[in-house]
Amino acid sequence: MKKMTSACASLALLTTTLAPGLAKAETWSFTVGWPPGHFMVKNGVEPWMQCVDDATDGEIEFNLFPSGQISGEPGIPDALKGGLANVGYIGIHAMSDKMPLTMLTMLPGIGDSAVQISSAIRDVLIEDGGAIHDQVIEYGLQPMLATAFPPYQLGLAGDPVTTMENLSGLKIRTSGGSLVLAMQALNAVPVQLPASDAYVAMQQGTVDGYVLAPPSITSYKLEELSGSVSRNFNIASTTGFFAMDKQRFDSLSEDLQATLLKCGKDVEAALAAKADGEVESLLASFEEQGINIYSFSDEEVAKIKKTIQPVTDDLVKRISDQGLDAQEALDEFMAAIEKHK
Repeated sequence: MKKMTSACASLALLTTTLAPGLAKAETWSFTVGWPPGHFMVKNGVEPWMQCVDDATDGEIEFNLFPSGQISGEPGIPDALKGGLANVGYIGIHAMSDKMPLTMLTMLPGIGDSAVQISSAIRDVLIEDGGAIHDQVIEYGLQPMLATAFPPYQLGLAGDPVTTMENLSGLKIRTSGGSLVLAMQALNAVPVQLPASDAYVAMQQGTVDGYVLAPPSITSYKLEELSGSVSRNFNIASTTGFFAMDKQRFDSLSEDLQATLLKCGKDVEAALAAKADGEVESLLASFEEQGINIYSFSDEEVAKIKKTIQPVTDDLVKRISDQGLDAQEALDEFMAAIEKHK
């Protein structure tokens, strides 16, 4: 009897420590392709998980699975839909076959900052709706936080190239999507590799350089192998979003849904501002390490933008040929970009 009383008392104590109305706390899995120390993990994923944990008084806790432990980036949407993970980061560059309209958020030369681009993506993906939002929902995902890196810069193992003509023939590590088309338009040779493989590729001479946002350069320690990094190449931006399986999200209480979305909006704003704020300090740090930090002239920037403009037209045509209204989606996104200038 004493043992039963003690057990009942312990159970009662445990119940009072849980969030009101809950039988027990839940542990959710969050899957990303980035390594644990990546800028986006430290400043996006971890703060969002902590925000949800705090807002639910521990109702929801998280286990983070970095470095593609559950799935590589292309497979994360299906991992979410199949129940292998609760939350994941969807890298838009890996979604061209699944959600082609999202690729329009990565068009080269669009947007000048992470704040501007992520705010525009939030409008068309989460808040205002539209063609891009509808395609993601129809695929079975619920977006909760939009991400964008500051515009990509050109990093090279050797000396800087200051003219578009000097890019010709250079092997440049890129992600996928429109960035490949942009580098081809500039007569460079795009080499599609995960950013995590760029270091070894640089060491072995497989690539001459890379295009990445400055915060990602340090995440993969590429400054150790870089002889030069541009300041105003601004060729594109990596974009993406945190997501859940749509059916799973819809099954949650309205309060919990609101918490997930509010944490997404709050963390998103802080993440983008921090990413933009670190660019200049990182470039200054690279310069102190002996890396040549340089700028393309205004004339060269204009020439580059003119050369890559057909990439937009080509991508819109490719997506339209799939029976989708790519022009409508592009117009919605460009209006959002203008709104957040």
